[in-house]
Amino acid sequence: MRYLSILLASIALLSAPCWADETFKDVPSDHWAKDAVDMVAKNGIMNGYPDDTFKGDRHITRYELCVALANMVQFIQSSQKPVIGSEDKKTESTPKTTNWAAPSVDLLKNGGFLPKDSPLFKDGDKQITCQELGDALALVSAKLIELSVPPTGAPD
Repeated sequence: MRYLSILLASIALLSAPCWADETFKDVPSDHWAKDAVDMVAKNGIMNGYPDDTFKGDRHITRYELCVALANMVQFIQSSQKPVIGSEDKKTESTPKTTNWAAPSVDLLKNGGFLPKDSPLFKDGDKQITCQELGDALALVSAKLIELSVPPTGAPD
């Protein structure tokens, strides 16, 4: 049951449109995704843009997905045990330098969440495809489940 919960949380956290904070002037209170946007913002999975918008109708880039996935991994793991590979704060989802997504890419690569040759790590400003999104969600969710399975013979 715990594994199903992790998978469902992963899907719920990333199925909403991208980058949120607490309130956004472009997300009306009656919008169908308002609760999901608020949830990913509250939990630090996605951050808003500097102009206090969410831009949920905008396509996201590969690097933006890397940041959201890394934040999701950190959120899920911090609720269970110390975060793998880092005690750092969640990464920012808006570019500040040319390497703004590097900490997230490193966490996903070095943590074994995505293969080192994942297309998400190349041409980071390129729009994410549905196939890439699905593959990334499946791989990250599978790794999170693998990490939460106790060793053979250990009590649950």
